[in-house]
Amino acid sequence: MSTPSTFKKTVTERALAAHADAWTRLSTTNTFMAQLRADTLPSSTFAKWLAQDYLFVTDFTKFMGHLFAMAPRRDVDLLLSGFAAVRAEVAWFEQHLAKTQPGALPGTDYVRLTDSNAASAGAGMACIAFVSWLQSLERDHAPEYRRLLIVFWAMEHAYMSAWNTARGDPHVPARYQEFVDRWTVPEFAAYVEGLKQAVDTAYSTATELDIQDAVGLVGKVVEHEEAFWAMVLAA
Repeated sequence: MSTPSTFKKTVTERALAAHADAWTRLSTTNTFMAQLRADTLPSSTFAKWLAQDYLFVTDFTKFMGHLFAMAPRRDVDLLLSGFAAVRAEVAWFEQHLAKTQPGALPGTDYVRLTDSNAASAGAGMACIAFVSWLQSLERDHAPEYRRLLIVFWAMEHAYMSAWNTARGDPHVPARYQEFVDRWTVPEFAAYVEGLKQAVDTAYSTATELDIQDAVGLVGKVVEHEEAFWAMVLAA
């Protein structure tokens, strides 16, 4: 009689393993980051990324708010720390855009991307698709906190993984070092790890069908992340 394994994989471990090749493309073989490290990234491409990522992050904060409204007490402090960091990040983006691309900043009445304002905001198709998908999760007739949480963790994990490829690289041009430093600090890594643990706790009693659904959600995040990077690199 065989003995059951005592080393059951968590939902995040399964999600990372199921999409291992895609995670590699988002991190170690990410073309944008490779060009940034080699100082071959066109300045226009970096400017495009900055503007598109700003639009995405402003909508990302709305997703965070929806997630926070559903959060159990055990995760409140963790998510609040994320709000504080993103608030500073949005202001930081705006400072850079005000200097280099003032036309990319929406007005003070701007709320979030919609079908009616996407074109005037200058949002690319991949940015619009990513944001629209997140908004569809918010509008689910019976949204589950843990489903939104694993999507949130996957997005933060993807961002950290990409920028970590430039951490400590002496070839990174000085003009980009500020960006590398922002997303490779130990505090951000600790935050992403905290989200990972929160996800695993939320799914600790989930059914196999729920786990498979969660792995599928992470797969969608990966698809949108890859499309976003490809959009930025496209001429």
